[in-house]
Order: sequence, then structure tokens, then C-alpha cells
Amino acid sequence: MKKKMLIVDDEFNSRTLMAQILQDEGYSVDTAENGISALKTLENESFNVLITDIRMPTMDGIELFHKVKELYPHMPVILFTAYGTINAAVKALKDGAFYYLEKPLNFDLLKHTVKQALVIQELETEISRLRTHLEEKKSDTS
Repeated sequence: MKKKMLIVDDEFNSRTLMAQILQDEGYSVDTAENGISALKTLENESFNVLITDIRMPTMDGIELFHKVKELYPHMPVILFTAYGTINAAVKALKDGAFYYLEKPLNFDLLKHTVKQALVIQELETEISRLRTHLEEKKSDTS
């Protein structure tokens, strides 16, 4: 089954290009033009990774990131911006963002970052599954 990405960017050309690049890598990709649209999409479908611009009208990427972390804590969120600062990057990473990219995007780095996010997500899922299995075994022997 294809891994699903949601790309959120108010710039049509940017989100379309990112979507095409990730589709070429074999991912299923949906897009949204702002945080509100993204949240509506997330209510109806599940995604493996969220990739969002920070500066957007209506709801910026940081607010979207915090809502997604609250609602879908295991979903990796990759933030990007043309207006990056070291302080903003450090804060986003401390708050739980998976990665912070600056525009213009290095598409090889984007592809690598998405792959890494998926690997870590799979490992966390497997660890959780194994913990549950171990707890069940412990309770069976008690």
C-alpha cells in the first residue's frame, strides 16, 4: 500500500511541484492550500506524513503543526519556509516537528527526509505493537 503524504502550501506552484516529486517517488499525495483545508482533509483521510509551509494566510503552519500533534501525535510533520531563522527551527524541533526545511527546497533532501520519517514511524509502530504483545503475554502468565 502506498504511503500517503499531505502537502500544505498556499503557493500553488510550490505545492504542485512537491506533490509531483513525491508522486514520482511512489507516494500517494494530496494537497491543501491552507491549514484549515488541511485539517478538514485530515478528518476524512489518514496520512503518513504532513509537509507544511509555515507562512500561510488563515492558519499558519505552526498553528497547524500544533493542532496535528494534538490530534495525530504519531504523524511526522515536516515544516518548511522561505523565512527561516535558527531560533524558529530549534523551537519547532523542540516542539516535536520531524524536520525543518528552508526554501528554496532541496528536493533530494525533501525525499530523504520523507523516507526517514516513514522509517521512524514504522519503527515506532512496531515498538508499540511489540510492547502490547509483551504486556498481553505478561498478563496471560499472571
